[in-house]
Amino acid sequence: MKETQDTRPVSSDHLSPRDLAQKQHILDAVRERMLAEGFARLSVEEIAGMFGMSKKTFYKFFPTKEELINQVADRIMAEGRVSLARIVGSDKDFLSKLHELMSFVMLQSTRISKALQTDVQRYAPDLWKRIEEFRTYRISDVFSHLVEQGIKEGYVRADVNKRIFLLVVLGSIRSVINPTVLAHESFSAREAVDNVLSLFFTGILTDQGRAGLEHLRKNQLSSPQSEGAQ
Repeated sequence: MKETQDTRPVSSDHLSPRDLAQKQHILDAVRERMLAEGFARLSVEEIAGMFGMSKKTFYKFFPTKEELINQVADRIMAEGRVSLARIVGSDKDFLSKLHELMSFVMLQSTRISKALQTDVQRYAPDLWKRIEEFRTYRISDVFSHLVEQGIKEGYVRADVNKRIFLLVVLGSIRSVINPTVLAHESFSAREAVDNVLSLFFTGILTDQGRAGLEHLRKNQLSSPQSEGAQ
């Protein structure tokens, strides 16, 4: 996968405003391409051709294709952190936050193709490790806060061992939302996430919590805005 240029790349700190805008344009375009098709077959020559530039000009922005892939992934994870912090940090009640979280995770799962998941696991093991760490620590933190809030508001059973619950959920996500598994199954990543979260969260909810979550999900399905919600 690795394609490199011997000349030292220009630091972003020294790029002109025009060059910075061009770099942003490259990141945005490659991001959409990666999400849909992966990156294994995407060469530096092809990327440069997309923007009518030479490979030498491409290397002015990114020293390697691997660096470009890592920067795209970093941006996706940074945006994920912001979105998750917004959900957890809002003044909404537990059920509203849980519903938003499930919708967000399912949306992200829909956007990321099996091809990209396979490419990351196969060709970018260090990046895959960082993604796994992101899943473990960020999702643990978010779910931990949610469960605590749910218990206080009476939507989550007070007898739930929060640590065991988090370990089981994370283990299930790691095992099921996995390119090797998905490649041999008929269900999508979105369906897998929906079922994992629904199964585990429904199990820890009180009767009031289950009724409230079901009401929110039915309202979303009947809303004409639901498909376009971000």
